Amino acid sequence: MRVYCDTGIFVDYLSARGPVSASLRTLARRGRSPANLARDAEKLLQTCLAKHVAGTSTLTFYEVEESVFKVLSRTMTGVTLAHSLLIPVARSAALQFDMATRLFGVQVLDLTQPRAQYALSNHALNMHAIRAADALHISTAVEFEADILVTGDAQVIALDRLIPNRLGLPMRVCDTDLALTLL
Repeated sequence: MRVYCDTGIFVDYLSARGPVSASLRTLARRGRSPANLARDAEKLLQTCLAKHVAGTSTLTFYEVEESVFKVLSRTMTGVTLAHSLLIPVARSAALQFDMATRLFGVQVLDLTQPRAQYALSNHALNMHAIRAADALHISTAVEFEADILVTGDAQVIALDRLIPNRLGLPMRVCDTDLALTLL
């Protein structure tokens, strides 16, 4: 199977792997604690490495770094040059993401103009009010010919079986717990 992971899955995984990333996932999701989300993400990535093909977007580099930067910025109000001081710390999360993709053999897929055009013009994405970053992940999953798009975003999960991949097959869109049962 071809499995596409959006940024949230890597945030789940990284949140249990260091003090910088730990602040990224502090709340439960669908009855699972942050620790359980991290375990499910790791199990998913291990399963993909062993038996499947996994992919994600280059957009994930930006989203992981930006997530850490936003969390840290809230704690640095009033600090002179905080922006400059936080960039290297936030960048470390993007480096961890890069290492994770290499460890688990996850293909990092380019953002391309056709993928952006698909994201902008897809009727289902527009009707379901899917925001730009999520639409770019979905369009990349479509082009990747994903059988499963794994996300923690409820609005994207609502698209389960509504978006066909490039082969015309409806993609399953689900969180890690369900994805693990499908693999």
